[in-house]
Amino acid sequence: PWTKEALGRELTPEQFLADSNAQDIVFDHIFSGYVDQFGTPEAAAQAWFAGPGGVGKTERKDVLGTSVGEYGSKFTKARNR
Repeated sequence: PWTKEALGRELTPEQFLADSNAQDIVFDHIFSGYVDQFGTPEAAAQAWFAGPGGVGKTERKDVLGTSVGEYGSKFTKARNR
């Protein structure tokens, strides 16, 4: 659904993986929407990582042990370099 929203057409997973421009457009579109919705790039990064319902739930972790809070902090640090 993200490719249809951002590009106006659906891509198969294979098409999406083969098209770095499409990946960039989808990221820019979805991420900017998260910034608008949640107010900061760090909160948007949390939404990107954990889904919109995970914003602010900083102790939640993925299967590799990365927490929502860690991901948001790492994103912010990398962005500010």
